[in-house]
Amino acid sequence: MGVVSEEGREWSFRWRRHIFVWEEELLVSLMEDLERMTWSPSEDVWRWNLEENGVFSVKSAYENLVALSGTANLWGVEELRVFEKLWKSPTPSKVVAFAWKVLLNCVPTKANLVLRNVLHPEDSILCVMCNGAEETSSHLFLHCNVAMGVWSRLMYCVDCHFITPPNLFVHWECWSGRVVIRIG
Repeated sequence: MGVVSEEGREWSFRWRRHIFVWEEELLVSLMEDLERMTWSPSEDVWRWNLEENGVFSVKSAYENLVALSGTANLWGVEELRVFEKLWKSPTPSKVVAFAWKVLLNCVPTKANLVLRNVLHPEDSILCVMCNGAEETSSHLFLHCNVAMGVWSRLMYCVDCHFITPPNLFVHWECWSGRVVIRIG
């Protein structure tokens, strides 16, 4: 990608496809960054500048992306508390990642597939299980009659009483047949 010659460094990027217009803007930005680079003959080392110790962390990458995207103020205190507890839970990571997608309403429900132009707007967006309401994350995992039946059976098996929460950010804890609903 780069060649050092007597005139200096020359960049020779080869792309597998034609780059899009928005990628051309990124390429110009990259070239400007490369011009400001200080080159040294010493061996390269990995360094993550978002952490003082230079070691990469998902948390710092996530916080940086949130800051760049301007979504930092999108969530309230309760929602942020739910996210924090979710990521710190001892649950398997693939379950945590799926729960995170459900909370962000990023799972491919019919309503989301219409928004992403995967389904045509004239296609039915009714729940595939009950055919009684729009298939959203909240409906699919909480309010669908089929989902409520699954939750009821599960809670019966663990001797808990179940109250369907109004949204996905309300969570509950169960101790010896008693349910305590907590917000956040």
